[in-house]
Amino acid sequence: MLRVIIILTLFFNFQSLTKAENISDFEIEGISVGDSLMDFFDKNLIENEIKEAAFYPNSKTFMVLSLIPENMKQYENLNFHIKKNDKKYVIYSVKGMIYLEPEECLKIKKDVDAEIKKIVPNAEIRNHTNRYDNNLGESKAYISDYYIKDGVIRVFCTDWDKKFMEEKYNKIYTNTLSVNSTTDELRFWIQNEAYK
Repeated sequence: MLRVIIILTLFFNFQSLTKAENISDFEIEGISVGDSLMDFFDKNLIENEIKEAAFYPNSKTFMVLSLIPENMKQYENLNFHIKKNDKKYVIYSVKGMIYLEPEECLKIKKDVDAEIKKIVPNAEIRNHTNRYDNNLGESKAYISDYYIKDGVIRVFCTDWDKKFMEEKYNKIYTNTLSVNSTTDELRFWIQNEAYK
């Protein structure tokens, strides 16, 4: 629990310094959409991670990379979306994750949501539960979306049906509290191309 308190204190102190009017104003570990990965990571490290990148089922336009900055303070892991052939490695989404079980995550999510509301006071907010179309057993995510100019900030807790995921997909998923900043361009691509 001490680890979580320290992480949240750092999150609140860091993020509360500025209001975010555009999606590019919102930072996760000092990184925003629109930045280049090369501003934060060595090019060789990026290129090595690209070899292991994840893609969506029906389009290879964007890829997902997992990179951890040397001086990471607030999160335990970061994921980024970049375009497949972009040699500038422009970031279209950055997601910070803290590994937490659902009960603890949901308690902390309330505090994170309160802080996000201060950072983006004019955001349109949508709260919902994603049950993954019941395709992943009892898995679900508890989501708050904050729509601002040019993108969305998403705060969510995952509650994976670990037994189902391991038996059906031979994968072990870890429950997380995630904060994600995404451009409208990427969001529309995911909705209209990535899975269709």
